[in-house]
Amino acid sequence: MQINQSIKFKLVFITVLSSSLALLAFSGILFFYEITLSEKNLISNLQTQVDIITENTQAGLAFMDRSSTEKTLSALNHNTDILYAGLYDKSQTLLASYHKSSYEIPISLPPEALTDVRQLIKNKSFVQIIQPVYLDKELLGYLLLRGSFESFYTKLHNYVYTLLLAFSIALLIALSLSLRLQRIVSKPIIRIAKFINRVTEAKTYTERATKETHDELGILVDAFNRMLEQLDFSLQKRDEAEQALAHHLEHLQETIDEQTQDLQQAVTTAEAANRSKSDFLANMSHEIRTPMNAIIGMTHLAQGAEPNSNQQGYLGKIDSAAQSLLNIINDILDFSKIEAGRLDLEYSSFYLDDLLGGLSDLVGFNAEEKCLEIIFSVAPDVPRYLMGDALRLGQILLNLTNNAVKFTEHGEILISVSVESQDNVQCRLAFTIRDSGIGMTQNQIHGLFKAFSQADSSITRRYGGTGLGLAICRQLVGMMDGDITVESVPRQGSTFRFSVCLGIAPSFMARAEPPPIDCSGKTTLVVDDNAIAREILSTLLSSLGFVVETVASGIEALECIRIRQEAGQSFDLVLMDWRMPGMDGIEAAARIKSDTHLAKIPAILMITAFGHNDLAQRAHQLGVDGFLLKPIMLPALVNAIGLLLGLATPEPAPLKPQSAEALSFQGRRVLLVEDNAFNRDVAIEMLLALGFKVDYVVNGQESIDALNGDITYDLVLMDIQMPVMDGLKATRLIRTNPRFAQLPVIAMTAHAMVEDREKSLAAGMNDHITKPINPRNLAATLQRWLGTEVNSATYSMEPADTDTNVELLDLNKALQFADHDEDKMYSRLINFYSCYQAVPEELDGMMLNNDHEGLRRMAHTLKSASGYIGALRLQLAAAQLWSNNAPIEQHAPTLRQELQAVLAAVLPYKPAQAANNLSGEVPSAFASTLEQLENLIRTGDARASVRLSELGASMAGHSLSVELIAIRDAFDELDIALALSKLGSLRDSHAITEKLRHD
Repeated sequence: MQINQSIKFKLVFITVLSSSLALLAFSGILFFYEITLSEKNLISNLQTQVDIITENTQAGLAFMDRSSTEKTLSALNHNTDILYAGLYDKSQTLLASYHKSSYEIPISLPPEALTDVRQLIKNKSFVQIIQPVYLDKELLGYLLLRGSFESFYTKLHNYVYTLLLAFSIALLIALSLSLRLQRIVSKPIIRIAKFINRVTEAKTYTERATKETHDELGILVDAFNRMLEQLDFSLQKRDEAEQALAHHLEHLQETIDEQTQDLQQAVTTAEAANRSKSDFLANMSHEIRTPMNAIIGMTHLAQGAEPNSNQQGYLGKIDSAAQSLLNIINDILDFSKIEAGRLDLEYSSFYLDDLLGGLSDLVGFNAEEKCLEIIFSVAPDVPRYLMGDALRLGQILLNLTNNAVKFTEHGEILISVSVESQDNVQCRLAFTIRDSGIGMTQNQIHGLFKAFSQADSSITRRYGGTGLGLAICRQLVGMMDGDITVESVPRQGSTFRFSVCLGIAPSFMARAEPPPIDCSGKTTLVVDDNAIAREILSTLLSSLGFVVETVASGIEALECIRIRQEAGQSFDLVLMDWRMPGMDGIEAAARIKSDTHLAKIPAILMITAFGHNDLAQRAHQLGVDGFLLKPIMLPALVNAIGLLLGLATPEPAPLKPQSAEALSFQGRRVLLVEDNAFNRDVAIEMLLALGFKVDYVVNGQESIDALNGDITYDLVLMDIQMPVMDGLKATRLIRTNPRFAQLPVIAMTAHAMVEDREKSLAAGMNDHITKPINPRNLAATLQRWLGTEVNSATYSMEPADTDTNVELLDLNKALQFADHDEDKMYSRLINFYSCYQAVPEELDGMMLNNDHEGLRRMAHTLKSASGYIGALRLQLAAAQLWSNNAPIEQHAPTLRQELQAVLAAVLPYKPAQAANNLSGEVPSAFASTLEQLENLIRTGDARASVRLSELGASMAGHSLSVELIAIRDAFDELDIALALSKLGSLRDSHAITEKLRHD
């Protein structure tokens, strides 16, 4: 029944339903009673028949008189309920029987008949009685009587039909009565409903309903009348309020006009205050950055002037203090940008391992000073190549890690990265920075992420800082769709956690990972005093298949190796931390390598967070096989282990970006527009160091005059805030001249706000450099707009052109490649002669034997070597022969001819320098030279061939010179692995010789 049915229907339904349920219950009781009574009567009748038959057949059964007993049984045909009756003697033999037609006669009595008492058996189709027959207590036989339930079922069917008929008649009577009686309840309700509708439509709330009864309906009418009274009273009050409101509206417009004027005044005041704040920040930044530029720039230049140790220390402290002040300024500006909603996040690809490695480099020095260990733990399922703002993510990590270093006096700092969620497009990474520092109370944590707030005022005095760092971190994390939290216990440390949402770079953009290595069954020993570092290393190594054992000190490592040796086992690899209490990693590695009782000396990979060159050199001298800097990422670990254990071939190291010192802009002319003398001197020094020719002027008007003069400039560095004419106006006027449409104009200013950069670009400038000027940033920006050549460390070795008028021997080019060092140039010329004087004959043999592959290998060697001495025609001939589609027969004679001509041209320089080449002594820096050569060989740098030739020629007569030439030949044949192997053997033998000589 639905709730929205009418009351009339509900009353009828309830009445009929109640009546039906009562009738059903009564009928069920009657039916059950009738079944029980009928069944009982049937069985009672059958039992009476059994008693009668038993009494009448005793004599016949005693005398075995079949005819009399059959006559007695035949009298049962008048009883339709009896199916069968049989009289059996005491041996259970049938004497006489009666049965209905087509009913099957039982052959024998069932087993249960062999009792002394009457048996009653019932089933669905019949009821059976077995009665023993006695005469004077003597058993004569048995009587079996079966009765049918047919008449019983017929009677029940008739009774059910009678009940159904009676139920239907009663139900119709109940329905008829309910339809009449429901009007007693429904009619008053309908009258009330009609009254409510009339009041509602007419809105005559003064009218009252008539009370007809004193039952619940009467109570309803009273409640409705009271509601009408209250409603009428409320309407009267509303009318009075409307009249008052109408009166008030007449004077409201005047009030609104007055408030609007007040609001506009408040908005104007707020906008002026915001502009004043922005102007103050911009002016403050400019005014502070201007002298800061001079301080940092002059400090940089002074440090390059080889000051004494005391002066170097003073300069370092000045630079550190200046950078700290600059960081404070940057924090204030970042916070201002975020607060104003003007800080935008970039979305570009970056490599997570590079980000963490850069973080380690930035905080490593401060951590090393306090003897803290920074441990990185990156979960294996973390995507390495990501999309997002790497700069701002690095800023968050740097701020939190710097705080951890600042507030931690001993112990370690753990930086871990894990995946919270990930799909095919993006992932949410969780970063955790945990320290063992001073910790914080809950009250201190409460205001930690508020601007200009720190855990305690004493921290500002003791540790410094503006209190903006964590506020900026929270804002940046929020912009990356994440959140940041902190947990801390006083004197036990703090744990900062934050999550950010980053994109996953497409697979085609991902960096090639080193091939996997199979270390199944190999054993390794991890030696590290830090339990967390041991656990992380153990997990990484186990994932590669290693069987890992860990110890906490060098002494324990020696004992573990000794025990394993006594058990007839050995380690394949030892990962040794350098800095440990008691015996450090260097001493432990030296003892392992010098232990003659070991059946197998394990490979040792030295691991440290502190990358000292002298440490690496000392480790190599003592036989350490490899050196790995923390943070240890899985690709670097796989590459290092693969090389040590011979499970991977060395990959050429990626080319590093050129340093500022490696860039050269020789011959380029720059116009510097700067009114501040200090900043001008700094900029001129930096530009001269990069090879520029520099002219300067002090305002925008003078820059326009200079550009319109006779001198042509490649680039203009323009300050913004200057007297007479500022840089923005000057640039706009410069761009009006079509002659300067493509001239790069770069702003070099202390204005560091986002809008300042936008103003610079809008005025027509190409780029924007912020003071204080970082030499590397300056060089990179100039390279971006001018392009550049590089000095001898990175010059291109390809032939300049294919003109036949190219010089045979260009000494200016050779001097340029020798860093303008004439002694170095002459040494290279003589070394070239020494290394290649017999090559013409070798070329003749190759041409005679049609050794095309040998000719190409020699051309490859000469192509790189000839470039360093300015033999441009020889370099061109070698490049033509090296080309895959070059006809060998045509170019080989030309190559021999050009080589012979170069050797003849070099020969006059030989007597003046021969003495230097025949000393036969090992140079003092031989070990470091070998290390440099190893880097060149690994990267496939052609300078390795020239350096090997020079070093071999300088050691002519020494036994090591032969090995150097063999290394050069392997490198020239592009067998990098063989060249590295020979170089390693040479380095080891030299280290042993030096050790014995010192001992």
